[in-house]
Amino acid sequence: MIVRAISHAIHRMVAPFYHFFFSVPVLFAAAIFRSAGATAIVMATLWIAQSIIDGMVERSGGVVLIVKSIFTNDASDGLIEYLVNHTTELLNFTLDVVRPSGVNTKGKPGESPQNQYWELDLKKPENWQAVGAQIQRVLLTIGKIITLGLLPKLPLSISTVDMNIEIDSDFKNGQPPSPTYVAAYSGPTHPDVIGEKWIYINGIGNERVWFEGACRKIRSAFKREVTGVFNRSDGILWDMIQCFGEHSTVEDHKNSKNKLIQRTESSRAAQEALYNEVHNTLWPKDGSVKPNKVVLICHSQGCLLTRLTLQQLVSDYPDDSPEREDMRTKLRVFPFANPSMDWRVVDDGAIQYLGNSTHTTEHFAHRVDFVAMLGVISNFEDKTSGFDDQNSKVFVSIPEPKLGRPAVGHLFGAHYSLDPIAYEDGKHSKLFKALGGNPIP
Repeated sequence: MIVRAISHAIHRMVAPFYHFFFSVPVLFAAAIFRSAGATAIVMATLWIAQSIIDGMVERSGGVVLIVKSIFTNDASDGLIEYLVNHTTELLNFTLDVVRPSGVNTKGKPGESPQNQYWELDLKKPENWQAVGAQIQRVLLTIGKIITLGLLPKLPLSISTVDMNIEIDSDFKNGQPPSPTYVAAYSGPTHPDVIGEKWIYINGIGNERVWFEGACRKIRSAFKREVTGVFNRSDGILWDMIQCFGEHSTVEDHKNSKNKLIQRTESSRAAQEALYNEVHNTLWPKDGSVKPNKVVLICHSQGCLLTRLTLQQLVSDYPDDSPEREDMRTKLRVFPFANPSMDWRVVDDGAIQYLGNSTHTTEHFAHRVDFVAMLGVISNFEDKTSGFDDQNSKVFVSIPEPKLGRPAVGHLFGAHYSLDPIAYEDGKHSKLFKALGGNPIP
């Protein structure tokens, strides 16, 4: 009791300053990453992973709470087993994310990648600043987990834990940026695409600069204006923890423990913003002309938020309503690296394929993208999953030797191609028929 009291007293004294102390290493990290080569990046990544383990073990109370929340979620059992049985693939995936050899490039093999959307191109100051921001968020996360172990009484539920990791770069002149970003297009436009609206939402671990780059990548490939909905990261740890409860929610209407694990404020805000963007686009409140087609591209955790948004729309409007007919005739959804365990929805108390609620759904994924392996790659061949159905198709990247190497990595800018030749049967994708400004089917 005395030790606990002393620890708690120390915690109360240092708590106001721990943001500062956990931020100091970022000053050094920024300088290192600015001049780092591929080897240094890999070593830094492994060092961060080791620091995470050491930090959480030091004060295990917070870890116990988090693990309890994950293991009491029904959807997590198979996921945890998969992680344990595929440790080697997970380690390779970590290296694939950071090493330059996995980046899509227009250059020659062995040369530095030529990809303006490569998130970890540390020759660009904005990228090493973003990497520094992610490191800062991780260190702050470790600090919060450690402080949980110093509390007089451990919270009973993770739902009461503050998972919001905001840093100075999240604000401009003291104000948060807009939840949306418009990548405007000023080039020539095909007359048949004027009635289209394109929307994008990003995945985990994204800083604003990477999110905006992804919007511009889509704009450049499809010659359209793109409205992005920003899913701000709270650090890769919190982002991953909340994803455990977003992998599948179709059983929630039964007596299942598969409830959403505590979600960060930024994740809830991103889902709300995505819902409003899709809803107000399909059914404008200002009396403007309704679009002919709504294209929604999502990546990583953005796929999970998209599925939750579509579930909400299905719940809001009955099957025979004009709104549901609009969804079936206008809404086209294209998830990349989807970590969802299924593509289903609860519709009027019954489980239905989510693809049946939209005009078109096409999933794109690398077989060796570990995030996609947790979801679409491991489950799409199961005909009950809803991934590969009449209105929902899966396109996997082409393995060796057609591309000379297997497609690897998870980053949208660096690793996911918007070229049909990169995917098996990609020439039949409806999304890729819209490349270069052509109308989408």
